[in-house]
Amino acid sequence: MEKTNYKNSYFKNDTLYKKIKYAKIPTKEENKRLVQRAKYGDEFAKEELIIRNGKLVYSIYINKFKNEEIKEDLLQEGFYGLMMAINNFDETKDSAFSSYAYVWITKYMSKCNMQNLDTIHYPEHITEDLIKMNRAKAELEKKGLPLTSKNIINISGISQKSYNKICNLKKTTSLNKQFGEE
Repeated sequence: MEKTNYKNSYFKNDTLYKKIKYAKIPTKEENKRLVQRAKYGDEFAKEELIIRNGKLVYSIYINKFKNEEIKEDLLQEGFYGLMMAINNFDETKDSAFSSYAYVWITKYMSKCNMQNLDTIHYPEHITEDLIKMNRAKAELEKKGLPLTSKNIINISGISQKSYNKICNLKKTTSLNKQFGEE
């Protein structure tokens, strides 16, 4: 199986992605000025904030979620979180917009991820362990290490019992698949 270069594979033909990819990351002061203008109805400033902070959405997706099946949903929710951050950020305080936006983006992406984990809703402790396992798998892939149970357990911090329980859960099949496709 060929390893995908995730940092360069998202929406290669999408013009918004191209704008984001080549946009200069704004300084703390530039973000504050743009937020202030956006709050006064300047659509150009709002678009500029989205483009110049869009790398943060992609970075959070790659480093925390990286689920190809719901990539577009996660990114859409991430950008919605970025817009919520723009609307709610208090530019008079001495905090960085990117730190504030990180919380909003992660909140909406996490919510989307939780809703799409399975059609079967598991108890919260199992869901949390499943998320820890997925993060551990992503970290192992990023480091080029094998996805063995020992490595996953060590990085995720879950117990062997929890790991076994999660591995034995009945996985649901995507409704997008053709009949007979496995």
